[in-house]
Amino acid sequence: MPHPLRNILNGLIWTGRADECLIAYVHRGAEGDLATIRASEIAEVGKSWFALRDGSIIPFHRVAWIRRSDGGLIWEGRGKAQVGSDASGRSHRRPARRASPSPP
Repeated sequence: MPHPLRNILNGLIWTGRADECLIAYVHRGAEGDLATIRASEIAEVGKSWFALRDGSIIPFHRVAWIRRSDGGLIWEGRGKAQVGSDASGRSHRRPARRASPSPP
C-alpha cells in the first residue's frame, strides 16, 4: 500500500495545484527546525521520499504538514515532537501525544 503522502503529492502535481500548496518538513538547523517550500519545487516523488529541483531528497517521515496557501490543512504528520506552525507561519514545537494514564 502506497504511503498517503505519495498519493497526495502526486495528486497536487498531476492536477496542477502544486503552486497553491506549502509543505513543511523537519530540517535541523533551520529556524524552529522547520523548512517550508512550495509543492511546485518537487521534481520527483518516490516510494518513501520526494526530490526537490535542487537535488535535495526529503523522506516522507520528515514532513510535518501540507497546507493550501490559504492555510487550510491538507495533511498533518504524527510524531514524538511534531513540528508545525501557526497561522502566521511562525514555527513551534507541539508536545508529543501522551497516552492515557494506566489505572492503578
